[in-house]
Amino acid sequence: MKYQPKFAIDNEILTLVSDVSLLIGRIRDDDDVLSRTLELRRENRIRSIHSSLGIEGNTLSLEKVTNIIDGKQVFSKPT
Repeated sequence: MKYQPKFAIDNEILTLVSDVSLLIGRIRDDDDVLSRTLELRRENRIRSIHSSLGIEGNTLSLEKVTNIIDGKQVFSKPT
């Protein structure tokens, strides 16, 4: 006995499936945008700290500031 679904595939169903697919794609794109946004915020925060330290006469490099933010130990000349 062949399976016979209780519905028929018509243009309305195809349109709904297409709409759902587009929404899923947008959600996935938003996840990429969110992660990139958080990465940019972090980079901007590090650059801002680096600039503020430079204004105060601190000679830490951008890499050293990044390491400090990441919780790593950094060695530098005393000022």
